[in-house]
Amino acid sequence: MGVGGMLAGVLIDIGFATGLVSFAEGPIGGPAFYISEGLVLLWLLAINMLALRFNTLERGLALLGIGSALTATLLYPVWAIRLSRALQPV
Repeated sequence: MGVGGMLAGVLIDIGFATGLVSFAEGPIGGPAFYISEGLVLLWLLAINMLALRFNTLERGLALLGIGSALTATLLYPVWAIRLSRALQPV
């Protein structure tokens, strides 16, 4: 779900960059963009809620991911950096 949403987002961004798609115009610039972004946020929320429930990530990191998904803000890069640090072998 999340990977599909990310791939759709990349394709839409390529469309914006090449000028084939205009923001909020047509089926790709409007609904498809919001659906792909919604899928990524839904994936982020679900994964972090499961991580919190099963204690697979530290509590603060899972809560940061949930907050990022619920607010759709720039917390995502902070979550991604902290996740990469948590996954590095010691």
